[in-house]
Amino acid sequence: MPMIKTTGGTSIHSEIQGGGPPLLLLSGTGHDHTFWGGQLPFFAPKFTVITVDNRGVGSTVVPNHDYSLADMADDAAAVLDAEGIGIAHVMGFSQGGHIAQELTLRHPQKVGSLGIHHSWARMCPRLRDFQTLRRNLAEKNDRDSLVRVSLLTLHAPEYYRNTGEEIDAHREFLVENSPPCEGWVGQLNACLA
Repeated sequence: MPMIKTTGGTSIHSEIQGGGPPLLLLSGTGHDHTFWGGQLPFFAPKFTVITVDNRGVGSTVVPNHDYSLADMADDAAAVLDAEGIGIAHVMGFSQGGHIAQELTLRHPQKVGSLGIHHSWARMCPRLRDFQTLRRNLAEKNDRDSLVRVSLLTLHAPEYYRNTGEEIDAHREFLVENSPPCEGWVGQLNACLA
């Protein structure tokens, strides 16, 4: 799909698959649209699935670091507008969950239903410290440590104990395929704003 130019001038990459009611999937910090690859076989037969590369990841331009989660929600609304989609089911993971909340608050007419996974409604001291640590690692271009710290919050301790090789393979994949640290910095600044 071609890039969508927002009213603010940011070029946003998105992809559409399947058929049926629109379902917008928003990824978490450091993940592009491919994050949803495992779910597409289940969703695409029943939904028109729209996946987005948020600012700083994938094929979307890494803009300056002066943007917010609200800006990324407006980006998602612009993608829906560009595709002629008036209303969509919206699901967000982690940072994508917060973007989905912002989309619902800023553009309620576009959200038919809202699903949020592994996200937050407000910034608490613990989350602020965690996001600040990740931003500091990204600013130092320490992708390996950034991915290691990020994975600690994705899985329960039991999962780590029982799937060490799988965790290691996932970590290696993310280190090799995650966006430039500059993209992480921008997204984490947005989370911390």
